Amino acid sequence: MEIEKQLLNDLVRIIEQGKEQLTTQVNSTITVVYWHIGKRVNKHVLENKRAEYGKQVVPRVSSQLVSKFGRSFKERNIWKVIQFAV
Repeated sequence: MEIEKQLLNDLVRIIEQGKEQLTTQVNSTITVVYWHIGKRVNKHVLENKRAEYGKQVVPRVSSQLVSKFGRSFKERNIWKVIQFAV
């Protein structure tokens, strides 16, 4: 019984460590993806001094991204990732 209890404890520890590592990797990847999105949109729209163009493009691009990838890419969030990248 004691060996079985130790085995279970070891397995639980391994699983919990794996979950922690996965969470860290996912969060890191999401951060990098958002930074790249913000940088790309900023370069395409804002750096070229096309503020009016940006006001039109960001909502349209956001709408298409939302339909494909979900609410994380709502217009407000796109503006936030642009700020993050800057």
